[in-house]
Amino acid sequence: MKNKILILTLVFVTLVSAQDKKNSRWNFTMSYGPQLNFFVKYDRTKEVKDGYFTPTTSPVGYELYQKRTLGNHLGFALNYRLSKKGSLGLSFERAENFGTYKVNFLVNGTLVRIRDIKLRHLNNYFELNYKRNVKNNNQFFWQFGIYLLDPHQQEISTEFDRIVSIKERTGFGQSHLNEMGLRLGFDYYFYTSGKFDIGVTNNYYFTATMGEFESINFNAILKYNF
Repeated sequence: MKNKILILTLVFVTLVSAQDKKNSRWNFTMSYGPQLNFFVKYDRTKEVKDGYFTPTTSPVGYELYQKRTLGNHLGFALNYRLSKKGSLGLSFERAENFGTYKVNFLVNGTLVRIRDIKLRHLNNYFELNYKRNVKNNNQFFWQFGIYLLDPHQQEISTEFDRIVSIKERTGFGQSHLNEMGLRLGFDYYFYTSGKFDIGVTNNYYFTATMGEFESINFNAILKYNF
């Protein structure tokens, strides 16, 4: 009995895997790779020595908030095919950039020593997007999306030579840093195996409410058709 169940299970999995992808209405994608975040420059010159950022001086003390432009990007999307060429999708994406600090400073006569602390800038993207197949071979797609951005900015600062402030300002928290933006992207799939496609994706993010070019990524992408 167990052998029959195993055989039937293997036959079912084989038939599902062999299903023609052209009949698939849904697909799920996962992407990962490097990204460049231009916002984390914060319109200030970056000073890095031996891999550590130099704190920015202010009229009241020091500010530690800058991060590296190069970071990582992870994305998930669920898409539904509307026609032979067009599909509509919902996606969640997360981009991270870090800045490492190693510094000593005095606050009201007290030595504050910071060693190898890694401050993070996190971008969460909640997005509705439209993707269109350039040709009928399901290899090259362009896509357009509208996103809600929820940033998380970790910062350390001294105030009036008597306070050390360690905080994380967020989009949906008291800081109200959430923004709206637009994304333009391109997908190219170069390898197919059963219901899986492997390729690369290139995306450009523009934060409309700030009027600034936010970031760009170039990631590997895996698609499962079901």
